[in-house]
Amino acid sequence: MPTANGPKVPLDSLQQQLELLLVCSKCSVKENEITYHPQEVEHKCMYEILLARCRSRKNRGTAWRKVSRRPGFPNPARYAVCRYYVMGMGCNRHKNQCTFAWSVEEAMVWNFEREHQLERRWLKAAVLQAQLGAHSAATPHLTASAAGEITSEFGGHFQEICKRCFFGCPQRITVGGCGWPCETHHSWDPLLVHVVLDSQKKQQYTAIRPCPEFIDTLNYCRFVSRGQPCRHGPQRCQFAHSDVEMAVWEAEREQGLLRSDLLPSVGTGRANGKPAAPAPVQFYCNICLVTCSSQESFENHCSSIEHVQMLSADSSMQWVHRAPPLGLTRFSLCSR
Repeated sequence: MPTANGPKVPLDSLQQQLELLLVCSKCSVKENEITYHPQEVEHKCMYEILLARCRSRKNRGTAWRKVSRRPGFPNPARYAVCRYYVMGMGCNRHKNQCTFAWSVEEAMVWNFEREHQLERRWLKAAVLQAQLGAHSAATPHLTASAAGEITSEFGGHFQEICKRCFFGCPQRITVGGCGWPCETHHSWDPLLVHVVLDSQKKQQYTAIRPCPEFIDTLNYCRFVSRGQPCRHGPQRCQFAHSDVEMAVWEAEREQGLLRSDLLPSVGTGRANGKPAAPAPVQFYCNICLVTCSSQESFENHCSSIEHVQMLSADSSMQWVHRAPPLGLTRFSLCSR
């Protein structure tokens, strides 16, 4: 549940344009990545998901739209709706790096947060106070669930894998822990990762590195924010490489989040009280989001046409017009 420690939020101006509602996974039904339907059930709501719906007759619909976290970079003068977004499929051009809003409602909330320099938790606290009204004073015992809020916002799940395998070359996914060491390194140095499935059922692993201790203000890596590889390397860089990593860092500093709260319960995956054997080591291609069970299949994938096309596409660079042709170092205007 959001806490009310923060500046005063001028919510009236936003509520003139939008209906705002805080729900959780129990009192809402998810239709797709942005569309939710609230439902009345008896439960202890944690108010984790922010929904919005336009009040104007022109844009109003029956469905509520989820308002995701505003991207930390870039910081445009005004947020707009992504023209390449397709409901149920995501952004066809920017993929997971899309920093545009996916609905009119989301763009309006982002512009409001930017204009008033608001953090999301402050906005949620104001929405919750308006939503509960006179009942807000009767629910002081509810505390924030930082882990539940992060899981609801970003979806997927968290797990621990071998740090040396994930940052090694070739990249591997090695699950262990609970008394099981890494088969390759014969030890266990865990790394927290966030795992999500994209629209094509491909798994994307995002590393959640330890929160930097000697930096007062948390910021995003300027290289990764521009779609470039981090020049410092993931193990040396002290800046966030993703929104989910930033969210975990902020929750650790401000809400005392323990990383164990993000992981499945200890009893999950046990048989007869004993920890189940970990899954076999898999080779991971972070460009195609493909896992391979053997070195041979991984090498076959790297030499495949699909993998070469993904490398050649240079998806991290978004060209204003046509992408330049491959294999040329000098360009000139067409004589025709």
